Amino acid sequence: TEDNQQAMRESGLAHMLAISGLHVGMVAGVLFFFSRLLMTCLPYLALYHPIKKYAAVIALIGALFYTLIVGATIPTQRALIMTGLVMVAIMEEEGEEVRMVLVVLVVTDSLLLYILQLLEEEILRLLNRHIGGLKTKIQ
Repeated sequence: TEDNQQAMRESGLAHMLAISGLHVGMVAGVLFFFSRLLMTCLPYLALYHPIKKYAAVIALIGALFYTLIVGATIPTQRALIMTGLVMVAIMEEEGEEVRMVLVVLVVTDSLLLYILQLLEEEILRLLNRHIGGLKTKIQ
């Protein structure tokens, strides 16, 4: 409710309610680790099946559900895409292709962050100019 949110803001704990992209990655990482760990407990599965790929699929599905549960905001969608790319890279056989996918992932993410930073700076500049114009009109 609004009263609860206001109480959280006043107590300085509102940031605890925020869902960031980091949480999506953490959920996927925990699911990947524990599902793979559980699958290694079954010798037949561990010896004759690609449990690493199975764990990546489980982690990706879990990250998708988590993103949908928390509301699928823009940062969580971006994190889901990045997590998905990492899980796809894990599902591929280890080798040059995986390294290339990870390099493309890092470069794409860096470019996206740079573009978003430029947009934010431009929006702030325009807002400051607009607010400055309003102040002169008011005075």
